[in-house]
Amino acid sequence: MPDRDFEPGEERFWIEPWQLDDLIALKNKMQSEVNLVLSFDDANVSDHGIVAERLAQGGISATFYVLAEMLGIRSYMERRHLRALMEAGHIIGSHGLHHVDWRHVDAATLRSETHDSKAMLEEILGCAVTKVAMPYGSYDRRVLASIKAADYERIFSCDGGPRLYDRAPFQPRLAVERTHTPAYLEHRIRRDLGKGPRLLQEARIFAKGIRGGTARDLHTLLPLANTLILAG
Repeated sequence: MPDRDFEPGEERFWIEPWQLDDLIALKNKMQSEVNLVLSFDDANVSDHGIVAERLAQGGISATFYVLAEMLGIRSYMERRHLRALMEAGHIIGSHGLHHVDWRHVDAATLRSETHDSKAMLEEILGCAVTKVAMPYGSYDRRVLASIKAADYERIFSCDGGPRLYDRAPFQPRLAVERTHTPAYLEHRIRRDLGKGPRLLQEARIFAKGIRGGTARDLHTLLPLANTLILAG
């Protein structure tokens, strides 16, 4: 569990370590049909611990969407952890500076969330950051315009995705909750495979965190595990 208070509605997106193992097994099971991509949001400190360890054991990589301004704060990863994840073969994307709804911020704040977060991560990593996941999967034309101006190559939302199918660079993803079983997730992936040609090649899932363990070791962000991201 995180060493901080949950945001309203956040707790249901935190899964158990064995559920992450189930997600890895599901990815392997479906690998001949679809590339199931795992992602994790927010940069919780356990991402570089139990999540990274289990991913390494399974021989797979994931994408971590980071709240750049939260790095180094209690319960979140440090800059060195991001570099270690990248060196291990994982992808780092932006989730903004803070976990706020980009539709409801002023123009200056929106630019900071979309542009400054990208610049901060690129400075830390020494390479381009090309992916962004919008907090709450929330967007409108103003948000999308700001993201486009920041020059991201792929844009992810967990709002259900129907408006994003086959509209590159926009990509839908589906969130995983702790009550979701592997059978349910497999059903959802197969159901959504027919919604667009790109979905036939790639499906994405994410989770918020890992429950249990010590505060600084096991409160892991599993954005991948908790969310099924359907994309190509």
